[in-house]
Amino acid sequence: MSRDRVLALRDAFHVVDASSAPDNNIKVWKVHPVLNAVRNVCLSLPQDHVTYSVDEQMIQFTGHCPLRQFVKNIPRPVGLKNFVLTTSAGLVLHFEVYQGDSTPLQTKEFGLGPSVILRLAQTLPQESFIYLDKYFTSLPLLEKLTEMELYGSGTIMANRLKGLPLTDTSKMVHGQSIEHVAENCDLVVVEWKDSNKVIMASNCCGSTPTEAVQHWSKIDNKHIEVDCPSVVRKI
Repeated sequence: MSRDRVLALRDAFHVVDASSAPDNNIKVWKVHPVLNAVRNVCLSLPQDHVTYSVDEQMIQFTGHCPLRQFVKNIPRPVGLKNFVLTTSAGLVLHFEVYQGDSTPLQTKEFGLGPSVILRLAQTLPQESFIYLDKYFTSLPLLEKLTEMELYGSGTIMANRLKGLPLTDTSKMVHGQSIEHVAENCDLVVVEWKDSNKVIMASNCCGSTPTEAVQHWSKIDNKHIEVDCPSVVRKI
């Protein structure tokens, strides 16, 4: 088949009647049946892996599309942003393509990142572990996960911990960890000094027990043993 024939077939391929847009706000309506078919297969997979992860995925696409985004410092910076729930082995169980304000989220009171977690975690069995990065993690989200009987741990940005007296990085030594526990003991925030300070939050684990791990020291120019808190090892 010639190249021009392939391009002609591609341009003429339609999943729905493209001449009449639906009344809803779904911006991916032209391929929505395909997305639903793939999502239903993902949701039918066994969800008994106990540990899960939620992160962003870029669907590489350089053509014309109002949802196309550019995200710097990643391998595929141009494309459609997709939020994905996977098992610890990388098996996709649920996903939601980002459509701006039209993204179908049950609630937006916690902000976009945490609301995505609540959307994707609805199908998980109770007492599942969800691991997050700083884009998604917030204390209100962890409180909500506790209500849902789900466990969550992840790195968190300092500006989401307003009112919490964080330690100056320069006053911490390599391997030191400082733990902050909520009054109801449901939430824990851990500051850990590695090469730089890392802040973690969790509703299921804290700094103890610690374990010695090998890390590279630029100052000593060799691997040294540092104490690593429990929440870091689980992330």
